[in-house]
Amino acid sequence: MQRYGGGLEVDSQPGQGSTFTVWIPVMSSITTEMLPVPSPTSAESYILVIDDNPEVRALIERILVRAGYRVLTFHNGNDAIRAIADHPVACALIDITLADMHGYEVCRQIAAMHPHIPLALVSGYAVQAENLVDVPVMATLQKPFRAGELLALVRRLLENTVHKETPSSHPVDT
Repeated sequence: MQRYGGGLEVDSQPGQGSTFTVWIPVMSSITTEMLPVPSPTSAESYILVIDDNPEVRALIERILVRAGYRVLTFHNGNDAIRAIADHPVACALIDITLADMHGYEVCRQIAAMHPHIPLALVSGYAVQAENLVDVPVMATLQKPFRAGELLALVRRLLENTVHKETPSSHPVDT
């Protein structure tokens, strides 16, 4: 809490219970002046977001939509992989820990079917380099992240789509 400017107060009375007060700083609204302009993409292209945490998924979607992107969100890898066949995807943001399959496997399957889609792992867990040997991930983003960090990542992924570079030709950020 302190790391983000917040705090925690505890008031405990014997026989009466305890009250925990969590102080979370108000985040100023995101203004368009602060947001990077979306990279040129097709008006029909989507950013694919796969995260099993509904709050995180909603936050990522809100940040991206406010920045002018179209977003497809899924809570599991299988549904997301099936949806790619019906929707043009410009890039994908994938959580490592999903209920139905590991994020590394989701990346492998997406890359096998659609090698042109840049992939990024977004996780609260450290990305293990040994797990990336055969996973064509272009970048990683550690949770918690700031809106600007997420938007910078998406912009980098989309710029690689525009330049038609392959994901395997780029080092992974850690």
